Amino acid sequence: MKVFILFFLCHFISKAQTSDSLLFQLNSIENDTESVNQLYTQGFELRNSDPDNAWIFANACYKKAIKSENQKHLAKAYNLLGVLHYKKTHYLKAIQYQKKALTLNKQIGNKKGCAINLSNLGNIYSDINYFKQAESSYLEAIQINNSLGNTKEITRCLINIAALKHTLKQNDAAVSNLKQALFYANELNNYDLIAVCNNNIGIALTSQNKLDTALFYLQEALKMRILIDDEVDLANSYINIANVLNKQKEINEAFYYIVMAESYCKRYEIYDELVNLYSIKSEWFEYQHEYDSAIHYLKKHQLLKDSLITIERENTDLLSNEDSISEIEKETNTSKLVILVALFSLFLGSITSYFIFRKK
Repeated sequence: MKVFILFFLCHFISKAQTSDSLLFQLNSIENDTESVNQLYTQGFELRNSDPDNAWIFANACYKKAIKSENQKHLAKAYNLLGVLHYKKTHYLKAIQYQKKALTLNKQIGNKKGCAINLSNLGNIYSDINYFKQAESSYLEAIQINNSLGNTKEITRCLINIAALKHTLKQNDAAVSNLKQALFYANELNNYDLIAVCNNNIGIALTSQNKLDTALFYLQEALKMRILIDDEVDLANSYINIANVLNKQKEINEAFYYIVMAESYCKRYEIYDELVNLYSIKSEWFEYQHEYDSAIHYLKKHQLLKDSLITIERENTDLLSNEDSISEIEKETNTSKLVILVALFSLFLGSITSYFIFRKK
């Protein structure tokens, strides 16, 4: 046991030192463009596998961009910060950063950057049930990407539009968009996008009760996420598979995925997924005729959901227009609002379907 602990500590320290060393090297690059690009790339690549270090590189990217006084660099830094806030379901903060990036990209005529920002805004609006704004953002993004002939971003737009269709319970349209996106993702040989397409097709098919086919796609997504070390999104895959296995009454196998999902939810503090997991876990205990445990997890799910509904109703007006969002962002450093936004995010995650993992 002592040997294991020593090994773990050595590994952790070594990893931290490697990260610090790389950060120092990238910050030391004299060419501002190269330095910003490298810091951005490192932060973006770590967004799933190592979120804590992703923030470190993102903040360094922002500081470097500010120092350079270059609008394109600053837009890039804003986008990365927006992506990371979205990953943590800090929706209001994510909106602010994406809009700042979009404004700068429009000013300098950076169409590619505009398309990315619009797509990311669509994701956020979709998650907070602002469907008109989401659809408008997605359509504008896909129009720009078509004009640029950018297959990778077209693929992402198709995934995003499919997510919106699924939320609106238009599952046939969702699957159609996703299969087209999967075709492009395979052509690009992009494992990240292939995983997302497979995962979301599986979720849409689950909604249509096509469980065997759904399970196939979900397992393909899980394999790909393990392959690319996408640890944050593994929780989502485990939950989706557990949900299907529950429905198929494959109780023993479902429990394995429930345990795995819970470990990743807690490790990375993915509370919106944990809310979903409580419901699935309650169903699992019910199938086992362990009704006390089933009621326990149902209560945990419902209590949190009910409390968050109250908060959501009290704060609906806060998301009603652009000015309100800007005003809220000025106060996000107060502890009261931080708690409020965190709880609000949990509620939105719990009432939104499992079909939430889009790529920026």
